[in-house]
Amino acid sequence: MEKTIGVNVTTVTRAYQEAEKRGLITATVGKGTFITSDLGRNPALINMDTGSNHLIEMGLALPLYSIEPDIEPLLNKVIADRNLRDFMKYTPPQGLYQHRQTGTEWIRQLGVDTDADHVIITAGTQHAFNCILSPVFEAGDKIAVDCITYPGFKTAARRLGIRLEAVLMDREGIIPESLEPVCSHGDIKGVYTVGRLQNPTNSIMSWQRREEIARIIQRHSLLLIEDDLYGFLSPQGTTPLSALLPDQSFYIAGTSKAFCSGLSISFLVSPARFYGRISQAVVDTVMMAPTLNAEIVCKCIFSSLAREIIEAKRNEIKRRANLMRSKLADYPQPDNLFAWLELPEDWSSSSLEAAAVRSGSSETRSIHVIPWDLGTSYNE
Repeated sequence: MEKTIGVNVTTVTRAYQEAEKRGLITATVGKGTFITSDLGRNPALINMDTGSNHLIEMGLALPLYSIEPDIEPLLNKVIADRNLRDFMKYTPPQGLYQHRQTGTEWIRQLGVDTDADHVIITAGTQHAFNCILSPVFEAGDKIAVDCITYPGFKTAARRLGIRLEAVLMDREGIIPESLEPVCSHGDIKGVYTVGRLQNPTNSIMSWQRREEIARIIQRHSLLLIEDDLYGFLSPQGTTPLSALLPDQSFYIAGTSKAFCSGLSISFLVSPARFYGRISQAVVDTVMMAPTLNAEIVCKCIFSSLAREIIEAKRNEIKRRANLMRSKLADYPQPDNLFAWLELPEDWSSSSLEAAAVRSGSSETRSIHVIPWDLGTSYNE
């Protein structure tokens, strides 16, 4: 290599690291290094300005705003509350105790047993990522992730110089046989995953898979970051991976997809030894999550309005799934806010996007394609 291009291996390695840091390339253990599929595109996670009124945005999993009822009566109740002025003051960075207690009940309904002393209220899931990564991990640390993972987590890690190691996945998410060698030889410090209804594959870890992943995390003394944003739509009987690793897990229960996304409130469960650091990270970023927003979210939960909204969304998802099945025969019914479409081998995501735009029917900026050999379960 030195004779061919005139530089040594160290320089080449640094060049690869810099390219990965800038999002120009991505690497998957066991597969190799590739130019990122979204290179040169708008890097914004959310861009509602499509530039055309007749195009349909298919790159974002929006939370079905039209299903959510008018919450003005609830807001009037909050305004009429004699404690309203308390929500206009500085509050503890971890959130008011009564809000954390309500968050605890919400989290328990999702399958994680905790208490208010382990819950921190953040200004949304993206904020939770930063509050975990900045005080717990350092630049150069490595975190194992699904080979197709949430762009927001990639962005948060990149800003802090944290490296992500992609691990092969199948219909149940991260494959244990692929995660084990990465943890054994890759100097991994943590694992980030969505154990239930992963976006965009809809993968759900079985009980056996959760136990296998938990054993690997325990054996290598790793930290788990679990994003359970879609947990409220999960089938009954499924539980988060974090339930098996309470002392090693950061569990994020976001509410934006469930109800009232504009309030941007998430409940974060932290191991006791990191609680103070993450609370300080809240101070360092936004001082505190908006207390009034937290009060409204908690009122939704306490009044059962949140459950009513979720049930309405479940019914709407079923309606849309039936409509999709009528247009795409034999396509499996999705149980989430997004669907997974397998393209023929001679089609790529970019070619489908171009064809859709030419037809004037849709804008598909975030179509995801899995190579056929990443997991036979996708071909069944």
